Amino acid sequence: MIITWVAGAILFGLVYFGVGMIPGSVGLVLTLIAAGVVGALAVLFLRVLAVDTTPQAALREAGMVGLATALGSGFATLALYPSYDAWKLLGIPLATLTAYLIGMGLNRQQGVVKCSLCRTPIADRASFTCPRCHQTVCSRPTCWKGQHARCRSCDEREVVLFPVREDWWQARLGARVPAGACHSCYKEAHEADLRECGQCRFPSCRRCWDYQNGRCPRCGWLVPDLPPAIQPFVGQRAGAPRRPAPPPRAAGQVGYRGHDDPRYRR
Repeated sequence: MIITWVAGAILFGLVYFGVGMIPGSVGLVLTLIAAGVVGALAVLFLRVLAVDTTPQAALREAGMVGLATALGSGFATLALYPSYDAWKLLGIPLATLTAYLIGMGLNRQQGVVKCSLCRTPIADRASFTCPRCHQTVCSRPTCWKGQHARCRSCDEREVVLFPVREDWWQARLGARVPAGACHSCYKEAHEADLRECGQCRFPSCRRCWDYQNGRCPRCGWLVPDLPPAIQPFVGQRAGAPRRPAPPPRAAGQVGYRGHDDPRYRR
């Protein structure tokens, strides 16, 4: 960090020194213009490198610019003395003020919460923290998919919510069922990992359980102990009592595709 500050002061000091060596009225005008440019570039240089991200960054950046231009002016004065135009010294406070104002403006911009998708400020509108990517998005339908409680980006990319660990699924939905079909996408047990609903016993694959945020699409039962990020959207309280995992059911019983499945009775 210190090395970056020193390097920045030397770099912009040399730039200011070079411009300050231009004689005459043209040199004065260019020096004052260069003061503003050096102030702006120095701040952007430090922000890109993320040297200082504190609220006091603008003061430190202005100090570095003031030091750099003072060094550049000092060396130019020694090189051209006594013909150095003293009006060029006005570039020192000009560069310092420019750096400070730009730094304060960037600080205010960073303090404004923006939608991570459309990048518009969301101070005056409702916002949500996506339970899948944890980004803050505004309530516009193009950014937040309220029906499925996720942002548009996660909806399009099918970002998963639940862990892939077998013990997580085993503790909440029991063992993988050996036969049957998913209630939502109709994939067979040999195509997908099916888990039974704890209430109606109809199976859904892990992908559909995740897509439905842990809610059974048939009876509305919720998977117990869902991740905290999704609980505000499904109405489950943190620390809700865990329902016992349903025991595995044999092929042919309710919940499986077959003659005893009520979905296929005539």
